[in-house]
Amino acid sequence: MAVAALTFHTTPAPAQMPRARVHLRGTSRIDANASRSGTKLVIQGNLVDDAARAVANEKVTLQVRSASGGHEPLALTGAAATGCSERSSPPTLERANTAVIKTDDVGRFCVRLVGSRHVS
Repeated sequence: MAVAALTFHTTPAPAQMPRARVHLRGTSRIDANASRSGTKLVIQGNLVDDAARAVANEKVTLQVRSASGGHEPLALTGAAATGCSERSSPPTLERANTAVIKTDDVGRFCVRLVGSRHVS
């Protein structure tokens, strides 16, 4: 989840007016799901801001954990990671257990993982 903060001050016109201070905060939300397609694990979703507007061209970090309750992310090093369409940005492996994918121009992301004993 991303949190943005912006603080700025206004300069009052007349000397007797007090300075105004405005503090804004914003958040992002990921709506995602995972499903199987043959031997592939497909993870897709949308990144939206706190006003439900798409957040385009931003990085989403992906880690896969075991459904049996493991706390550590599973290794992705043996998996082939691809985007779900020709327009999808290809994911990159940031660490052995972390993939990064960019959202498209309307805030969507989709990645297919195949080939790892953890993912297949």
